[in-house]
Amino acid sequence: MDQKLINTALLFAAKYFNESCHNTGKPVYLHSLRVAQHAHTLEYDDFTIVCAILHDLLEDTDCTAGEIAADFGEKTAACVQALTFDNSIPDKLKKNCLSIDACASCCPEALVIKCLDTMDNMDYFSLASEKDKIYLLKKYDYLKSVCAEHIPDDNAYKAYLDKLNILLRDLPT
Repeated sequence: MDQKLINTALLFAAKYFNESCHNTGKPVYLHSLRVAQHAHTLEYDDFTIVCAILHDLLEDTDCTAGEIAADFGEKTAACVQALTFDNSIPDKLKKNCLSIDACASCCPEALVIKCLDTMDNMDYFSLASEKDKIYLLKKYDYLKSVCAEHIPDDNAYKAYLDKLNILLRDLPT
């Protein structure tokens, strides 16, 4: 593992999360670190770990894809862009499905990170309203179908399926 590269990405993300006016107080930086830790634990490469660290920057800070490209390259910026929601789309499910499609079109690593990101966010499923739970289950199912087509043998997808099955098993009937 390239410790210098990973540390550079951690400091880069921390700077933007600290300076952001868009971040409304949710612990996005800690979430990004957990997603990167999942990637590390599953033994993904430095590119995937760096993209995991940076995956929410465009969505939740003033950071631009150009700034990411300048420090980490065009491929990293493209991956982070694919992981970023288009906030001009008001429908949450459509916005999420388009982001999943963008990940599938971009690179396998983007779908890996989308799985790890979604897994981390599943920990908050029980806090969602009943309406949001219905939307989330549809999003989870869509991600499952896209990953089954694009990365069916990937470790992050398998971990995602395991966590999804636990979540579904524990839902009240």
